[in-house]
Amino acid sequence: MNDPSTEELELLTADLHLAEARRRLAALTVCVQRQRECGTASVAGEDLLCVMRDIMQTMTLHRELLRREVEHQRRLSCDGRARWPVS
Repeated sequence: MNDPSTEELELLTADLHLAEARRRLAALTVCVQRQRECGTASVAGEDLLCVMRDIMQTMTLHRELLRREVEHQRRLSCDGRARWPVS
């Protein structure tokens, strides 16, 4: 049975978190843009948008590291099976 590794589960969780973060970032971007258009933009809203973009970038980098680790674990798993055939 091919149970997902801890890294694979973390990768799936990261994907879910990124999807939610994208949704929230898009909603905040729309809100701040409306405030700009109405002339009611606040420093706090602009700052929050910058912080959320930074967090999104960090989350994306983290997800990429997880993806690389999953790929590495899969290669190790395949290499291990090739070296130790069952008789």
